[in-house]
Parts: sequence; structure tokens; C-alpha cells
Amino acid sequence: MQTRKALPPPRRSTTVRRVPSPGNPRRLSSARRGFLAVAAAATAILLLGAPAARAADPDLEWRTFETPHFRINFPDYLERIAGRIARALERAHRTLVPLLDHEPEGRTEVVITDDTDSANGSATALPTNVLRFYAIPPFEFSPLQEYDDWLNMLVVHEYTHILFLDNINGLTNVVNAVLNKI
Repeated sequence: MQTRKALPPPRRSTTVRRVPSPGNPRRLSSARRGFLAVAAAATAILLLGAPAARAADPDLEWRTFETPHFRINFPDYLERIAGRIARALERAHRTLVPLLDHEPEGRTEVVITDDTDSANGSATALPTNVLRFYAIPPFEFSPLQEYDDWLNMLVVHEYTHILFLDNINGLTNVVNAVLNKI
């Protein structure tokens, strides 16, 4: 049986010198602090001097009209297709509300644009019910080309999303009541 020798106790240093680590945020060199101050000032100047960002053409003349269940917003040159979408939405409302047993409160906002290259749309229920339609005919190989009336199909599809998304129950309904859906 072998016996183990005890290790000698560690040596104790009489002087303790703390060296800041390169990643220690509490110990920045004055050069680094100066650089950060200049960078922060430059960023603030650039942000304050930047013009307001615009997501759409500022020269567009927007129009709005209301139907019993929708508020339709569109650039003035899309008035003809806005009328078609409004009629299709009211037909979809008459058909889908009884089938899905839910009617949204108030009017659903509708935005019609043509600032994209594909026929499509979107729907959101928070903070308010909004339908967006891109008034561009479908391209040759688009699945929407399969339908005689692609615009009506798109309207029914997107409004169905609103009826499902707006119909909330349980905890989500409580949160919605507390935060007050706009």
C-alpha cells in the first residue's frame, strides 16, 4: 500500500495587484471612453438630422369611402378597383358571417395599394381589423390565375382570416379587454 505525501500549502503572496481584464466594462481606458462618446454624439446628430422616413409616395392623393362594414382607403387612381373590392367584401360579409357565426365589431379597415409586383393581400386583427390588398393582376403562373374572378377569391380568403382572427376567447379575450382593442 502506497502512502500519499501531503502537498505543501499554497504560497501566499504579500502583494495583490489587480489587473483589469480587457472585457471588464468597469475599466475602460480614457481613449476608449472618448471614442464611445464621439460615436454616441455622431449617431445622435445623424439620427436627429435624418429626414422622416416614408413608406409610400408622398404625392399620392388618398381617398376613403365607407360601406356598412368596411372603411376603404386607396390612392385616387385605384378608385375603380376599390369599388370592386368594396362590393366583393360586402358579398363576402353576407356569406361568411352566418357560416362562421361571428361578426366583427365596427368597420374593418381596408387599404388598397399597387406598390408590389404580385397579386396578394394580408389580414391582421390587432390592434384593429385591417385588410390589405395589392391591386395587381396575377402573373401568368400564379395560382390566382386558376380562378375566373381572382379578386373575389382573394377578398373572400383575406376576410375569412379576419373573421377567424377577430373571434377570440379565453385568456386572449381578457388581455384584449384589458389592453382595449383599438
